[in-house]
Amino acid sequence: MSHEHELKLELHPGSATALSRIPRLLGRDLAGPGRIERLESLYFDTPGRTLREHGISLRIRGNGKQKLQTIKWLERSELFDRGESETEVSGKKPDWKAARRTAIAPLLSKKLRRSAEPLFKANVRRTIYPIETETAKIELAVDSGSIDANGRSERIREVELELKAGQPAELFRIARELSKTIPARLCRAARRKEATSS
Repeated sequence: MSHEHELKLELHPGSATALSRIPRLLGRDLAGPGRIERLESLYFDTPGRTLREHGISLRIRGNGKQKLQTIKWLERSELFDRGESETEVSGKKPDWKAARRTAIAPLLSKKLRRSAEPLFKANVRRTIYPIETETAKIELAVDSGSIDANGRSERIREVELELKAGQPAELFRIARELSKTIPARLCRAARRKEATSS
């Protein structure tokens, strides 16, 4: 289990051209070249959205041959402070034994295990940039792709800033610098909530 500090920025339509300027905008804080990953993520919950109501998310993400089950839950801030647990899995179904060591544990009834199902799928092309400042190490990821749920598909384009070490305040500084040039707003995952509502 780990502790995660993260900010998400939702990019406005028409921002694709601005994204090409990210390496230049980062300037001397850019610690290396970007790398590209293709990710497919299945997000699980019950029909009654039990996990979401308790501030918990459960996903299984594939990146090539590896599949990781990730469980996240709110800690002190809805926006960027969360607990996180990752477990390598072999298939596309949750590993409930591993989930017992997370915030899901109090909710793990037989009913929840039987009713949990994949609510939506996200397919993204992710470009990752390493950032190093005087007080922090940060990973910046640009996601472009789609969310598919209930027979509908919706485009997504987001920037994610994850603190790897150092001061959380640096997340906000970098986000402010980017937002001066790139049309974006702080993301509260509203799009995902709408996509999973039937």
